[in-house]
Amino acid sequence: ADGRFGSSKLPASAKAAFVMAFLNSELFEYIYLKKFNEIKILKGNLMELPFPDKPGHILTNENIFEIFNLTPDEINHIKSELLRYN
Repeated sequence: ADGRFGSSKLPASAKAAFVMAFLNSELFEYIYLKKFNEIKILKGNLMELPFPDKPGHILTNENIFEIFNLTPDEINHIKSELLRYN
């Protein structure tokens, strides 16, 4: 990890809608599949995911990519990798 992915623990201040937006994003689908190599969501695995502490924002896939400062090449790589799993 290069430090762009923030905290490794779920922040106490995170709101449910914010967390759900991240969990439903392409970026987190990619991270989860690469880190845990499975689709089944486990509580222990969720606690290892990088959640930035920015609750209260309306999030889209594009916003999430921006929050993590991903380059267009990185975004394209993530999207192409996800096509292999879906």
